[in-house]
Amino acid sequence: MSASARVIESEGRRYLVGDEIAAGGMARVHIGVQLGAGGFRRVVAIKQLHPHLAKDPEFLTMFLDEARMASRVHHRNVVHTLDVIANGTDVLLVMEYVAGASLSAALLQARRKHESVPFPIAVAITCDSLRGLAAAHGALDSRGHPLELVHRDVSPQNVLVGLDGVSRLADFGVAKARGRLQVTEESKLKGKLAYMAPELLRGEEASPASDVFGMGVVLWEMLAGRRLFGSKNEAETIGKILSAAVPALGSLRADVPDVLDRTVRRALDAVPEARPRLADELARELESSVSPASPVVVQTWLEALLGEPLQERAAILARAQAMGLPAVVEHPEPPSAPATSLPTSPVGTATPSRRVPVLVVVGTALLATCALAVGLNWRPTRPVALPSTSGAPLPDPPSPIASALPPALAIASIEVEPPTPPSASALSSAVGQVRALPARRPVKSAAGARPAPTSPGGATPPGGTKRDPRCYSVDANGIWKIKPECL
Repeated sequence: MSASARVIESEGRRYLVGDEIAAGGMARVHIGVQLGAGGFRRVVAIKQLHPHLAKDPEFLTMFLDEARMASRVHHRNVVHTLDVIANGTDVLLVMEYVAGASLSAALLQARRKHESVPFPIAVAITCDSLRGLAAAHGALDSRGHPLELVHRDVSPQNVLVGLDGVSRLADFGVAKARGRLQVTEESKLKGKLAYMAPELLRGEEASPASDVFGMGVVLWEMLAGRRLFGSKNEAETIGKILSAAVPALGSLRADVPDVLDRTVRRALDAVPEARPRLADELARELESSVSPASPVVVQTWLEALLGEPLQERAAILARAQAMGLPAVVEHPEPPSAPATSLPTSPVGTATPSRRVPVLVVVGTALLATCALAVGLNWRPTRPVALPSTSGAPLPDPPSPIASALPPALAIASIEVEPPTPPSASALSSAVGQVRALPARRPVKSAAGARPAPTSPGGATPPGGTKRDPRCYSVDANGIWKIKPECL
């Protein structure tokens, strides 16, 4: 958030006030953000009356008049007024934010670069402003009656050229309208003197023709590239306006079309009745004399003329859009996982304070599964020594699964219920039969091959002792075995 950003609240409405983007003798203009429910955010322009003027009832009433009058005008060529806040010395006018620059800033930069404003662009900006004036002149009150609104402060400072190529009229702070809360004293002049119509200097009633005169001065200065009535002092300025000393544009710029020069001089006539009666009437005359530039052409011209200032304004806009939002850390470093090892506690003991990584758990399960498969297929490779029959308890046989697992993974083995041990009588019978068998020594031939066993039918087994063929048999390896039914 900008260092100067602050929160303004009034009747449930909240605004963030950010950087200052313009200033005048009456107020400062800040960029801000309107906050609403559900995360609603809208970039706005907030015009704040100077604190010392907010204490002046006349200026305060004039400021509130601007909000009330401008809220009745709805047109694409007029800056929309959204809200007004009056809270002590905080008197704010919330307006539509127009991304772009004032016409005064563009003309100043053009003079510095010694560039002329192309005729189609000058006509396009003027016609947009005239249509905004026509909307203000035809505004109605809440009952549908004409407001008879007159701007009275038409000047390059109050014409905003947007980056969308559309120009808008702003600042109705000194507008005269029927039903105004504040009535201007006859001895006081409102508006910028160099753009004021002669009848206003003579104390006559303001009319739409007065705004047409002011727009004519703005167009003349765009085409000529210099001020029309500007002077070192106000007295000289008033004298030039009353004398209607308007040089012909053709004498300053040879390429000015004659029809355009005549239209501009008609708008600057000292007699109000000789001017175009309505603002949109002057717009139609200008469009018939020179085809206005498209919004895209106006946008390109503005960006080429005010490249660096527009970049600064874009940076201000970006800061405003981020006001009040939480800071975002780009590419955060993931927290390092603590080194873990397999628990050494016996199987079944809970160790909730340790966390085993997923890969370790999966690997352990795979190893345990492989070990289980090996254990189920395990067979002893040598005879197991039988214990004595002295009555001592038999030890539990070793688990084939645990013996097949590495020591580090023994805790992850699956417990298999050991087989039921044989009874004592069965063991005694088996021992007696095994002891009764003679030691077998295989007889090899001279070539080293095992001789084929003799048929059980009356043959003599190895060792020379004749056996009953009804109780003995020979397997495929030549080994004599006693039949189960003879046990």
